[in-house]
Amino acid sequence: MKQLSLYFHFPFCLKRCRYCDFVSYPRRDRYTHLKYKEAVFQEVSWRVNEEMLRGRELSTIYLGGGTPSLLFPEDVEDILNYLQHFFAFSPSVEITMEVNPETVNREKIDSFRKAGVNRLSIGVQSFNPRFLRFLGRSSSLEQIENLLLQIEKVRYPYWSVDLIYSLPWQSFEEWQEEIEQVLIYHPPHLSIYNLTFSPLVPLYQFAKYHPGVFPSPEEEALYFEWVIERLEKEGYKHYEISNFSQPGAECQHNLNYWREGEYLGVGVSAWSYLEGRRQKNTSSLKNYLKRIEEGKNPLTFQEKLESYPKLAEDIILHLRTEEGITVSYLLAQYEREKVEVKLKCLEYLSQEGFIIKEGDRFYLSKKGILVANQIFQEILD
Repeated sequence: MKQLSLYFHFPFCLKRCRYCDFVSYPRRDRYTHLKYKEAVFQEVSWRVNEEMLRGRELSTIYLGGGTPSLLFPEDVEDILNYLQHFFAFSPSVEITMEVNPETVNREKIDSFRKAGVNRLSIGVQSFNPRFLRFLGRSSSLEQIENLLLQIEKVRYPYWSVDLIYSLPWQSFEEWQEEIEQVLIYHPPHLSIYNLTFSPLVPLYQFAKYHPGVFPSPEEEALYFEWVIERLEKEGYKHYEISNFSQPGAECQHNLNYWREGEYLGVGVSAWSYLEGRRQKNTSSLKNYLKRIEEGKNPLTFQEKLESYPKLAEDIILHLRTEEGITVSYLLAQYEREKVEVKLKCLEYLSQEGFIIKEGDRFYLSKKGILVANQIFQEILD
C-alpha cells in the first residue's frame, strides 16, 4: 500500500504578506479558529469514509497555512488525537508545523513539541529589516533571532528555515550575508526560494513596472549557484531543487509528494491525490464553512489523471529530487511505447548537459537545476 500523508490547511494569519498567493485570511480571533477546526474535523470524518481510508497509516502530517502557529498547543493536541481515531500513525511519523516568529515564544514551541509536533518549518524569509518590510512580513529581526536561539534550547528533533532571494536592490554580497547569518544557527534543513509573483498579489504591479530593481536572470543563477556550493561545503545535501538538509533531516512530507505518494488534504483550498485522482477543496472560506455546515462535499475540482500526462508529471516530480528517475521505475508504471517517447526527450537533454544519465537513472545536472522550469516544459510538451 502506498505511503499516505495528510495536509491540514489553517488559513488564518496576522496579516497577508505582499508576495503571498496562498489562501489566507488576516483573522486572529479565537472563535473563528475554533469554528474552523471543528469544520475540518467534520471534513476528515467524511473524507475517511468516502475514500475508505480508515486504518491507513500516516507517515507524515503537515500543518500549513496561513499561520498555524496561531493555534494553541491544546488545539494541536486535539487535532492529532482526532486524527488517531481514523488513522494509524507510523512509529516514525513526521509531524510538521509552519511557524511565524512573531506568533510564538519558547514556552509555546515547547508545548507544541509536547503535543506531538516534531518538526518546525520557520518562515524567516530574510534577516535584513529592509527586505522584511518590503515583503510585508509581520516579524522583526529581533523576533526571528530570538526564536532561532530558543529552538536550539528546546532541542526540536528537526526544523527548517525558509529564505527568499532575488529581492529588489539585493546585491550578491547581501545575499551572502543572509546565508552566513542563517548558518550561525545550524538549521538541519533550509528551503531557498527565488521571489516570484502571482498576478493576484500586491507586489505584482510593482514588479511589472519596476523590473530593473530586481536581479537579472543571470544574477539569480549566480546567487543560486553560489548557495549550492556554500551549503554543500557546510555538509548540506541538495536533495531537491529548493531544499537542502543535513543527512537524515530531509522533509519526508515533501518527499512523499515528489515520489508520487498519496496524500489527503483537508481544509479550505487543500489538494489531495488518492488512487490516481487529483482533488481540490473550495478556495472560499465562506463557501467551505457553508458546505460543511450543510453536510455537502467541499470538493470543487476532481480529475482522474490520464496515463500520458501523468507520465510526464511523474518524471518532473522525480527530477526535482537528487534521486531523479529510473527507466525501470517508468517501465513498471507505464506503457513501454509512451515511456520510450519521453526517454528520447531525456536522452536529448542529457546530450545537452542539462540531465545526467547513470545506468538507467536520469537526474538534473547543476546546469539543469539552474534552468529547471524550462527543462520541465520540454518534458511536458
